[in-house]
Amino acid sequence: MHFPTRFAALFIVALCTFNAHAANVSQDQQVLLVLNRLGYGPKPGDIERVKQIGITRYIDQQLHPENIPLQATLVARLVALDTVNQADGIILDNFLSLRKAATAQKDEETKQQQRAFVTRLTDQTAEARLAQAIDSPRQLQEVMVDFWFNHFNVFSGKGLDRALVGSYERDAIRPYALGSFRDLLGATAKHPAMLFYLDNWLSTSAEYQARRKNAQNSGLNENYARELMELHTLGVDGGYRQNDVTELARIFTGWTFDQRDMVMNNRTFRFDPQRHDNGDKQWLGQRITAQGQQEGERALDILAMHPATARHLS
Repeated sequence: MHFPTRFAALFIVALCTFNAHAANVSQDQQVLLVLNRLGYGPKPGDIERVKQIGITRYIDQQLHPENIPLQATLVARLVALDTVNQADGIILDNFLSLRKAATAQKDEETKQQQRAFVTRLTDQTAEARLAQAIDSPRQLQEVMVDFWFNHFNVFSGKGLDRALVGSYERDAIRPYALGSFRDLLGATAKHPAMLFYLDNWLSTSAEYQARRKNAQNSGLNENYARELMELHTLGVDGGYRQNDVTELARIFTGWTFDQRDMVMNNRTFRFDPQRHDNGDKQWLGQRITAQGQQEGERALDILAMHPATARHLS
């Protein structure tokens, strides 16, 4: 079975319940503990509302955020943040066009337009996060979005990620925050923000590099493979060696994205078989036969179900 992201939430629930009963505290204190642990603290009226429906029912509701409607005022505020709701291709097109113009014209006004666009992206992304953390009744979901967003970290100040980090949370983190960890792992692995941040979009087999002699594609890049095991899944003491990092990097060659394809078709992930290392790999004690993209999918399956991953995450 795949390791569920819901496990982290259930662990918090168990901790809340245990602490409340162990300390033999009052009902108000129990409710306050739950609201502080499962969310960002109580708003006016929350303590009374949870007391009325009961802690168990409240927890069950929080574990199923899809059944909790958002307030009309919050929905309207989020809809008004236009860049937050735009497709990756549109945002990237605007970002690249402004960057190209700033590079070509080199005048202060054009550079200021580019900076203003990036600032608007950053501000609206932050406003959406804060608005939902403060006002959303789906409090546990917001806590878990924040947890997984930090766990699968990307740096918004690096190149194209200035334009991509908003959709990274929206499309790769938020939909899976209380679902299957394997689905979350796959979504982050294929999102252009992660592919760009850890340079896997440029990672190619040695054979491809020798054929193309393309300076942009610098051959095998181990950044994503190392972070995938060290931070995202197994943990630094998860039992892998340097050779496993190299072999996993070979497995993920060809996992990339094409900027023009994103702009034209909003296609955010592409597997390029020409860049892929088609040799067999020996990784984590297993022989991974050449299967193209399926090698990476199998690797994610293995990492999601690995006992070291469960220990590291919990």
